[in-house]
Amino acid sequence: MLPRLLALAVVALVHACMLAAPLRRWVVSANEGKLDLVTGAQRMLPNPPPDSVTLLDFAHFPPHVRHLTNIPNTVLGPPSNVALSPDHRHVVIANSILADPSRTNGWRPARDIHVLDLASEPPALTTFAVAGLQPSGICFSRSGRHLVVANRADGSVSLLGFDGGRLRHIQSLSLTDPAIEVADVAVSPDDRFVVASLTKTNQLALLRKEGDRLSDTGRRISTYGKPYRVMFTPDGRQVLTEIG
Repeated sequence: MLPRLLALAVVALVHACMLAAPLRRWVVSANEGKLDLVTGAQRMLPNPPPDSVTLLDFAHFPPHVRHLTNIPNTVLGPPSNVALSPDHRHVVIANSILADPSRTNGWRPARDIHVLDLASEPPALTTFAVAGLQPSGICFSRSGRHLVVANRADGSVSLLGFDGGRLRHIQSLSLTDPAIEVADVAVSPDDRFVVASLTKTNQLALLRKEGDRLSDTGRRISTYGKPYRVMFTPDGRQVLTEIG
């Protein structure tokens, strides 16, 4: 049965896909150092500090806090540019932009997806893979064997394989013109469908997932306002979207 769509404006920071998994111990914050949004406009900082990640372990109270520096990421993208693997052993982080002084806005799209091993001591980056331009929203399948990525600057989604902390690119599927901005993705709990937010056309795209392959069903669901963050409910019967 195809999922019913429910559009909601939510005021919450969600750090990973909505999966029916045990209570997580980890809260992960990806912290960008190079882009300033304090004034309400995007401004690249001169000589910025390196990007970083903060890990909060809520198995303890007060939570244990660790700061890891020099882990590239960006604030340009929904909160789901960070995803926790279902077994809680790895964090996957999308790096969407690189500083480029030759450009008017001071940056250009990147395409790297990094893997952070939480089981190592200290936690450390172990590998990376390449997705499309400006990877933004990312989501694990329930099994943890696949990762789906929304590529905001080239109007596509990518399917990556994930095995023991290793990433491999399987497929990229074009959905729309890059100007439409594919901002986020969600994988259904039964691993049969993917929903992608098409921000500038006020739509969600419904994709079919069959093993190592994604295909576009052609179905577009209208939303109220510009859909940004998107996720399935744990039973897979509804999809929630945040209006950006």
